[in-house]
Amino acid sequence: MFNKDISGDIIIDIVDKDISGDIIIDIIDKDISGDIIIDIVDKDISGDIIIDIIDKDISGDIIIDIVDKDISGDIIIDIVDKDISGDIIIDIIDKDISGDMIIDISEIENGH
Repeated sequence: MFNKDISGDIIIDIVDKDISGDIIIDIIDKDISGDIIIDIVDKDISGDIIIDIIDKDISGDIIIDIVDKDISGDIIIDIVDKDISGDIIIDIIDKDISGDMIIDISEIENGH
């Protein structure tokens, strides 16, 4: 998702019984004034979950909910932003995660 200005909310719902591939969500934007809500509800994810959010100015909240019974892959969440004025809420509820969980939230300085 490449955009210059998203004024509304970004809502991604993934509800599935069995995902054997990877879930890759890339949000690259200049100005998101709404909320980013990502819900992943699944019974068995055998691939990786990769969420990349790269933005210049997010004024809304970032809410990531992952509810799963068995995740055998890795969970990688990268949030790189210049100015986040809202809240970042990450909920991961799982019965068995056999992969690695990497959550990286970094705020970039001016132009770096």
